[in-house]
Amino acid sequence: MLLNNTFCQVTCGFSCILAILALVLFFSLGNFTSEKDTVITINELRIEERPLYVPHLKLLARALMVGLKRNYANVSVNVMYCPDLTQPPFNLASSGLSGSQILLDVGGDPYEYRMPNYRQTYDFVQLAQSVLPEAKSVFFIGAGVGPYEELNSTSQGIFNSKVIKDGPFLSKSYMSYLKPSDKSFGIKQIPSTQTKFSLLADLYASEGLRGEVIQIKVKKRIGIEPSFVEVCRKAIIDAFGNHTVALGGVFHVKHGSAIYHLIGNQTSRVYSPEDTEIYRIYEAMADPVVAVGRFITGDLGMNLHQEHFHVFSGDNWGAHYHFDTTPDTVEYEAYFNVAKRAIRVDRPDFVIY
Repeated sequence: MLLNNTFCQVTCGFSCILAILALVLFFSLGNFTSEKDTVITINELRIEERPLYVPHLKLLARALMVGLKRNYANVSVNVMYCPDLTQPPFNLASSGLSGSQILLDVGGDPYEYRMPNYRQTYDFVQLAQSVLPEAKSVFFIGAGVGPYEELNSTSQGIFNSKVIKDGPFLSKSYMSYLKPSDKSFGIKQIPSTQTKFSLLADLYASEGLRGEVIQIKVKKRIGIEPSFVEVCRKAIIDAFGNHTVALGGVFHVKHGSAIYHLIGNQTSRVYSPEDTEIYRIYEAMADPVVAVGRFITGDLGMNLHQEHFHVFSGDNWGAHYHFDTTPDTVEYEAYFNVAKRAIRVDRPDFVIY
């Protein structure tokens, strides 16, 4: 009898230990956010770098002209000295797109969709010190996930910030989000006290200097491709074949309506591409908007997003750009420059499904 009681006690104790370990494992794998920010420092990260093919801007302009004429009735493509992009309608944090230009991708979709820990963050100041250590200032524009702590919610990051060496951090970035009350699009400026972002960012980075850029103006879509970005990207692919070329910058949807999306808070794991769609809200919006981002014509073995642009309409709303829906009235104005290097920071080593 004593032996049986002892055996029962040992068995029950062992079962309790297994149960506790199972709970710990469950929460460590599935916890939505941690109580403490996980700030990823540069010396903890894998950083990969590849050279890019860098055609002369006049050759790029010629290629863009050919491709854009297939899709728009009115097309103008020029190489020109960059206007002051700190002025309306662009309102960027730096005046130009030149100086040590790079395509910079940080994190990635697997971090966002596999029960994300939105408190996993990266820091713009650290990134600047790592990728352009000799620059007096580093200007970041692009698309990603906003800093979770600012809203205690997920948001689209519309990045437009400048790191000044031995000086203040300047943020003219926004977070766009779904309003809990009615699921409409909301927006909030990211303060200059906030230097971090969550999970991923697809960026064009430079010293923010004024120099030569490609100016594009198009009106009235006549082709079948509804995305201005994809028309530009495919034009570069057609012209330069297997070479990998990357452009970044800003464009203004001056007239017409387009489709945009926002992502709501994720509450479960995703197992297929369809699972991600339940968190997305798509809307056709007609306000003039400014878009920041970059596109590339190849992957370079680094799991790069081929294109990524987020938009803001002043302090009204912001979102992820997809394509326009009013071909007769649509009008774009863009300023792009060519990146010289592609840098991949913290590439996920797992897939989401």
